[in-house]
Amino acid sequence: MLKTKVQTVSPSSAPRVAIMSVKCPDNFVQMDGSEVSSHKPGGSGKIGVQPHVKGHEIFELEYYSDGIVAFKSTCFQNVYLRATCNPRDLAPGVRKPGGGGVVNCQYISEGPGSCSIEERFRIHPLGLQGRVAIEPLAFPGRYLSLDAEKRTVTLQGARDRQEIFYLILETS
Repeated sequence: MLKTKVQTVSPSSAPRVAIMSVKCPDNFVQMDGSEVSSHKPGGSGKIGVQPHVKGHEIFELEYYSDGIVAFKSTCFQNVYLRATCNPRDLAPGVRKPGGGGVVNCQYISEGPGSCSIEERFRIHPLGLQGRVAIEPLAFPGRYLSLDAEKRTVTLQGARDRQEIFYLILETS
């Protein structure tokens, strides 16, 4: 069961979360890693948007340091959220219509702590209501962006409501 209550989580708790859009509540980042079974240089699998949480929308947070996390699938073994972009095509501080970059999956077989920089993200708390922005560590100044209408997750160079999320904790 998912609860929207804002809670502080510790690195030892390995919380399971869903990533919900602030702009379009009840729209969640979804991972389809069903065909991801080996590491590929450009990643693979699909990241989309779902109006509910069933399983493909739940991630286990894997902690690194200084607010850095990886989002590990709870449905697909050793599969992580991944983001990359061409920095010249998606400049920090600039909104690009439709966003840019590639947000997909990566297979990491080495176990916890072995994600590359493309699978690591910095979570930026935004005020008191539990809102966060999710910035790929490899691309400072770019943010995950959810378009509920197109059912896509991309990157954006400037932060607006499409780039703000709640991390909804799964509770038992």
